[in-house]
Amino acid sequence: MPSRSSYTFDDTEILVLKENRSAALTFFKRPSHLAYAESVTTLFLAPAENKNGYILVGKEEVEYDFTWRTLTGSWLVTDYFIPPHSSGSSISQEEIEQFIGVQLKFGPDYLISGTRTCSVGEYRKELVTAREFDDLFRLSTSDDLSIAAVGFNYFNLQTGEEQPFGSHIYRYDFENAFVVYEGILFRITELKEDPNVETIFDKLADIRFALPDENGFVEGLLLPETMMPGSIIYYTDDTHYIIITGGIGLDTPQKVEDFRNSLRTHAVEIIRSGAHLERLHRPSDGMSVTYNSMDDGGIFHIYPRDYPREKLAADMLNWCYDDETCRAVASGLDTAQPKLYYQAAGRDWEIYPLSGLENLTEKERASLVLAADARKVTVTVLRDGKTIVKEIEVTH
Repeated sequence: MPSRSSYTFDDTEILVLKENRSAALTFFKRPSHLAYAESVTTLFLAPAENKNGYILVGKEEVEYDFTWRTLTGSWLVTDYFIPPHSSGSSISQEEIEQFIGVQLKFGPDYLISGTRTCSVGEYRKELVTAREFDDLFRLSTSDDLSIAAVGFNYFNLQTGEEQPFGSHIYRYDFENAFVVYEGILFRITELKEDPNVETIFDKLADIRFALPDENGFVEGLLLPETMMPGSIIYYTDDTHYIIITGGIGLDTPQKVEDFRNSLRTHAVEIIRSGAHLERLHRPSDGMSVTYNSMDDGGIFHIYPRDYPREKLAADMLNWCYDDETCRAVASGLDTAQPKLYYQAAGRDWEIYPLSGLENLTEKERASLVLAADARKVTVTVLRDGKTIVKEIEVTH
């Protein structure tokens, strides 16, 4: 066995194949001043021709660098495994299934397990070999779990209370680990290295049912993923929008819940396949969003407030006027109650009815021209072959 003063070699395992008497000798290579392995080395041996010994026919060394890493970041439960020789679990099959899609966040002194937050006094860490792991859970790492792990970083989180889901972690590579809970092995996959970086599962929690209030404002921390086909919305601040045309597609609490569950299931499947799904957008003040006119009414285009107008066709976003002093937005022109929203810089929104411009056709809406200043808003529309000009004096 090779030897250097700066390394130690231990946890040796010898496997002899009876058919041809070949052998594999596996051992960990550790820096002498540290407790964690740097790599695992396997020597492949074949019987010598005189049958009195073995000769070296191959060598394989696998770097084990992830052992240096601490347990941090955001992780997702993607699967589970019930050890075949388990004596049983205190949680039901239904409860086990409900852990799929649960997000874990490991911070320097905290654990967020789903919706529960716990203080962590210490992350106790030790190296567990694959053989020790197999003996502990009475399984085969390669055959039962289909992983080629040579060892695990075991983290025992000291929460100072009844240990929550996520307190016992066996990490076997850079992006995968097992949570052991009530005798069940739950596979988790890393989403983000930094727990403070938002994930799609953080955003899923912000999908909520909301309808327009008495002034037409709709509250939402995320851009609606779907609206009625052909809809357009405009954000009057970072968390509220008004409907320019169209309407809300997810118009009942049950539709919202079904959509959230469907999106979560899809996201888990994508991540389980090894990809990462980046969807769901945060809104910002002055953002405009258009939706597909066919299919499910999904997002078609997002225009930030500073999007260059010269890149747009003449009738695109023509329902909005915006400069440094004020902005004006014509809303609901396809309905029986159109409104004009006006905001002077640094002031609250004012709302005025647009009588005479009810139920405009698509062609009529395309002819709309808005102009505004600190005193008035001018709305011009071509309707029934006639040019209609409305001047609205603002009261601020």
